[in-house]
Amino acid sequence: RRSPAAAMGWLRASFRASLAAQIEWRFPELHDDGDMPANRLENLLTRLLPVLEKRDDRLVLLVDGLDEAMALGGHNPLPSIFPIEVPPRVFVVTSSRPRYPHLRWFELRGGPSTRIDLNERAASNDAAVREYWHAVRKSMSPPLPDRLVHVAIERAEGNLLHAVKQYQQWHGTTERLETDVPTGFEGMLASLWQRIEELPEGTWQRVYAGLSLLCAAREGLPLGMMEELLEWGEGRAEYTFLPYVREMLHEERWHKEPVHRLFHEAFRELVSNKLPRAIRGHHERLARFAAWPPEGDSFQRSYTLRHRVAHLVAANQLDDAARAVLDVGFLTAKACAEGVAAVEGAIRRVAEKHGCGDVRDRLTM
Repeated sequence: RRSPAAAMGWLRASFRASLAAQIEWRFPELHDDGDMPANRLENLLTRLLPVLEKRDDRLVLLVDGLDEAMALGGHNPLPSIFPIEVPPRVFVVTSSRPRYPHLRWFELRGGPSTRIDLNERAASNDAAVREYWHAVRKSMSPPLPDRLVHVAIERAEGNLLHAVKQYQQWHGTTERLETDVPTGFEGMLASLWQRIEELPEGTWQRVYAGLSLLCAAREGLPLGMMEELLEWGEGRAEYTFLPYVREMLHEERWHKEPVHRLFHEAFRELVSNKLPRAIRGHHERLARFAAWPPEGDSFQRSYTLRHRVAHLVAANQLDDAARAVLDVGFLTAKACAEGVAAVEGAIRRVAEKHGCGDVRDRLTM
C-alpha cells in the first residue's frame, strides 16, 4: 500500500497527466503543445465542449479504486487531482470504499454530485453475479451444472469479484465441488491464503517471497525483475511461482513485458498482515534496485524516479531519503518525468518522517 505522503506527489501529477493523455487519444485534434502540465487537463476540457456539442456526445471519465490509489495523509489530494468544475456533457465516475474520508469533497464542490452505495443495492449486485455466471457457465468444459451455479451465486453475496475468482478456479478443470466455494468476499480471500498454506514447504516459501515482494512494490513488476530481486533462477517466476498465484494477481501489459501486481487492495492488506517482516526486507531490496543514477533499462529508470524515496522511507533509511530529495540531478529528472508536484510530494514525505530538525528545516525552507 502506498503510504500517506507517497501518493501525494506522484498522483497529483501522474493522475492528471493520465486523464489528459486518454482524452487526447480519444480526441487527438485537441492536443496543444503550448499547454502547461498544471493546466493541461482543464484546457483540454474547455476545448472539448464544442466538440461534444457538435457531435451530440458526452465524455465519461472513469476512475476505479480511488481509495486504493490515494493513500491517506494530512492533506486531501482530491482538489489537486480532479478539476473543480467540469463542462456540460463531461461526467466523472469514481469508485471507492466508503471509509475513504475525503469523499465529501465531491459533495462540497459547486457542481452536482450523486453518491451510489453499492451495499444498498443488493438486488442489483445479485443480478450482476447471476448474469455473469449464466454467461460464463456455457464456456466451461463441461458446462457448469445448475446446482453449482446456484451455489456460486448464493455464496458470492452479490460480489462480482468473488464470481470472477471462482470462475478462474474452476475454469480448465473438471473437479468442481460445492466445498470449493467460499462464502463472501472475505471468505474468498481466506480461501486463497489457505490454498497457499497447503502447498509443499519449498513451494509456499517461494510463493510467500513473491507475494510479499509484490506487496511492497509500488506498481506491477515484470517476472524477470522479480527473479533478479529474489535471486531466483531464470524462468523460475513463470514456472514455479506464477502457476500457484495466478488468481491472486492482475496482469498489465503497458510495458514491453507484462507486469504483475496483487489483484485487489484487500488482498494486499491480507499479505501485509501475514508477512510484515518479509515486506520490510523487500523495501530495502527495492530501494537498492531504485538506486540513483539507475544502471538498468527504461523500466528501472522510471521506477526509480517514481518510487526511490518511498522505498527509502519505508525501509527507514531516512538519511538516504533526505540525500535523495536534496540531489539536484535526481530532482530535476523526477520533475521532467512527473512534474513539480511529484517533487514537492517526495520532499514533503521525507520532511514529515525525518527526526532531525536541521534536515526538516532544510527540506521545508
